[in-house]
Amino acid sequence: LCESLPPPPFLHAMAAPVSTRETCVVHKGVQYATLDFTAPMSRERGTQKEFIEVPDGWEVAPDSEELQEHVIGKYPWGTYVLLVHGKGYRTSVQAASAGREFPAELVWQGKSCKPSSGPWGNMRVLIRSLKWPEWAYCDELASSMWKRKLFSDCEVVCGDEVTPCHRSVLAHASPVLERMLSSGMVESKEQRVVIRDEEPKTVRALIEFMYLGEVSVEEHDVELLRLAESYQVGRLFSASLATVMAGITNDNIVPVARLLNAWREKPEVEHAWAELIEIV
Repeated sequence: LCESLPPPPFLHAMAAPVSTRETCVVHKGVQYATLDFTAPMSRERGTQKEFIEVPDGWEVAPDSEELQEHVIGKYPWGTYVLLVHGKGYRTSVQAASAGREFPAELVWQGKSCKPSSGPWGNMRVLIRSLKWPEWAYCDELASSMWKRKLFSDCEVVCGDEVTPCHRSVLAHASPVLERMLSSGMVESKEQRVVIRDEEPKTVRALIEFMYLGEVSVEEHDVELLRLAESYQVGRLFSASLATVMAGITNDNIVPVARLLNAWREKPEVEHAWAELIEIV
């Protein structure tokens, strides 16, 4: 019945949203976004309630194990479940079940679709575009700089691990490092930043994010969250906070509560702090 009905008038006039670095992710040269273009890192859980027309140049994403692991289960997407053709899968909002299948389906109305209504709620639709976005060139460049480390002009040291870096990248990502590398401090003179009392893997994840804008879900923990706050890497702080909150357990709730209690006046922490209070 739904497929035979014409779409509502407002759908014809609705302009297709513009994908940006904040509203979609690129995996193996393909753009992915939700049909309502909710930011991948959003933790404001919600659902797509109305029919939305699939924009020109986009299509509902196909079902694949690759997407389950690297696209759906890697980000919160502002919802619990993302729907692809035929199935639904859990996002990283609940880290323990990220990427797992969830019983749900799409409802179509012409070229428009939405998640099927039901008792579950909190679902969105995953779409993809094969068109290479203009901003992806910068991502490719940053990735090459991180992997090849050509013409690096400083180094970050943590324990026995030494990572060649580019001062311009570190300074752009962290106001703290910018001050250290551009003043008369020893780091500026020696072009060497020594980070003590941290695990090398945590510092490596910090630097990787400065170049790539993301790290694997497994790297997001309380220590990385604290390090992101110390060096004022805002995007990493938000990403780590989202993942840490999604993975709250009896084993980590105490250290998480201690950190958030110290930061609870920060606007970006208010929602997480309120959520933690509800859990406790």
